[in-house]
Amino acid sequence: MSNASSPPRPAPAEPSADDRLESWKEIAAHLRREVRTVQRWEKKEGLPVHRHLHDKLGSVYAYKSELDAWWKNRRPGVEEEPEPVDEPEYAEESVEAADVSADSEGAAAAPPAEPAVRPKPKEMLRHPVKALRRPVGVPLGILLVLLVVAGYVVWKLLPPRPGAGSRPMIAVLPFDNLSGDPEQEFLPDGLTEEMISQLQRLSPEGLGVIARQSSIVYKNSTASIGHIGQALKVNYILDGSVRFSKGDATAGTPDRVRVTAQLIQVNTGAMLWSQSYERDLRDVLAVQSDVAQAIASEIQLKLAPPVRARLASPWPVNPEAYQDYLKGRYQLNRRALESMQHGLDYFGRAVAADPNFALAYVGIADTYDLLGFYGALPPKVAYPEAKKAAQKALSLDDSLAEAYTTLADVLLHYDYDWQGAEQGFRSAIQRNPNYPVAHHWYAVLLALSGRFAESLAEIDRAIRLDPASLAISGDLALHHFYAGQFDQTIEQSKKCLELDPNYHMCHVWLARAYVEKKLYTDAIAEFRRAIELQPENLMAVALLGHAYALAGQTARAREVIRNLEKLSSKRYVGPSLIALVYTGLGEMNRAFQWAERAYQERDPLLTRIKLDPIVAPFRADPRFPDLLRRVGPP
Repeated sequence: MSNASSPPRPAPAEPSADDRLESWKEIAAHLRREVRTVQRWEKKEGLPVHRHLHDKLGSVYAYKSELDAWWKNRRPGVEEEPEPVDEPEYAEESVEAADVSADSEGAAAAPPAEPAVRPKPKEMLRHPVKALRRPVGVPLGILLVLLVVAGYVVWKLLPPRPGAGSRPMIAVLPFDNLSGDPEQEFLPDGLTEEMISQLQRLSPEGLGVIARQSSIVYKNSTASIGHIGQALKVNYILDGSVRFSKGDATAGTPDRVRVTAQLIQVNTGAMLWSQSYERDLRDVLAVQSDVAQAIASEIQLKLAPPVRARLASPWPVNPEAYQDYLKGRYQLNRRALESMQHGLDYFGRAVAADPNFALAYVGIADTYDLLGFYGALPPKVAYPEAKKAAQKALSLDDSLAEAYTTLADVLLHYDYDWQGAEQGFRSAIQRNPNYPVAHHWYAVLLALSGRFAESLAEIDRAIRLDPASLAISGDLALHHFYAGQFDQTIEQSKKCLELDPNYHMCHVWLARAYVEKKLYTDAIAEFRRAIELQPENLMAVALLGHAYALAGQTARAREVIRNLEKLSSKRYVGPSLIALVYTGLGEMNRAFQWAERAYQERDPLLTRIKLDPIVAPFRADPRFPDLLRRVGPP
């Protein structure tokens, strides 16, 4: 980005480590401008930015003292110039993997003599209004038409503003990993998730927070802040970076972490606040609290006294336990069965290092809950462990919505305690209305109960908080399916597949709707595609067998049963899966034998029997009312 003819600037002799900034984001934060602005200044105004001269690296760095000197001697009015509309949005350059000390605690302050000048909203638009100056000789009517068109374009470019009584929304973009070590990727990802959790609990009535699943889509993205804000329908974006420095136990130096964060207003592009922190890793929660308080102050949130007290007194963490916890979350979020097992190992190490670490117990609970539902472990193995860990987490911190949510899911899918599960989901939402998983799973309970208006309201809230979540999008199709709205199921499944054509569960719901419309060839093709994408999805395998049976391909249906029975000698196979294939074949005695076995093993899929169309042949059988009474819903 600097002129090719200009020689590289030599670095100052023996610079202070505290004087050095290690990325475009840190340089922008120091000057309280956007990255693209300081990149333009470097290119056109001589902003002193250096580059590492290694062949394999293209990273940048700068010195605060040089930047401050440039600022004092800058060309008059340079900070007030709007961004050119054709100026490209530059991606962050890579950063050298070096152990470099960063700022001391507190801000990397901009030059104090000059306050930041925030550009007017129209100066940040991609199509500025000033381009529509009236040319000589243009009739007034044509000018008015142009102004109307321009006004519409401006309106479309701006994200929706909160109306009366509505709350502003914020998204936390994935923090950049400035360590240069891919093995440290768990740290910025984990701190991003923790920052989201911190903001979710800040003021649920006053601030909505986009969930991790939707913000992670923009990891390493070069999309502009305006584009991201429009896509997520947010008013503010928190962006930042993390650098980890390993300590030396023999020398008595602790692990250190440096966090740089900046708050940007989407509709103007103005950087409202920026700050850099360097702390011992054990004080990382204090950094999160400081960032949360700064955001609350900047957007004028009213914090409840308990929240203010919590932010004012963050407890120190055990560095070893905290790193293991973040590694566990990193593995759990990958959702692969092998990764979840690795996650359990890390969570176990975290609680061994710190037996009072409530969030690590939540991680254990979440993992066992998912392993039970996916059938990776027998329900009688997975769900009791999930319940025990969730209850332990709540005994340490009863404010954790995550623990209430997982415990409620266990009550629903293992204990068949519908009333207790609903109470648990409500408790989670009461403690953190910004937690989308609670709304999502509560919506599933309501749909399975036949309370479709309530289910739709809850899943809409989940989508608002996590608009890019494939799981939520897929379960909106579930909602329509159990409501008997098969055309809407097809429509929603296709919308989900537009987000990601490789998401296997949306192929499953599309196929199930095709079955109910007797489009068996299409259904079989979609089930096969789902299995191709996720061979571990045994529910799709069983549903394929059921579709074969309804399509008259009984030999293939029986082959599915044989394969599932053979597989059960190697891993857990839910009895309800075999029962539903026999249901398709019309062999109800065998179907009920497997259904009864599913009840004895506490198979989570039995919670679907009240409304699922696949169970229609069951409902005419005199044995069905007793099974429904035992499984629920009431």
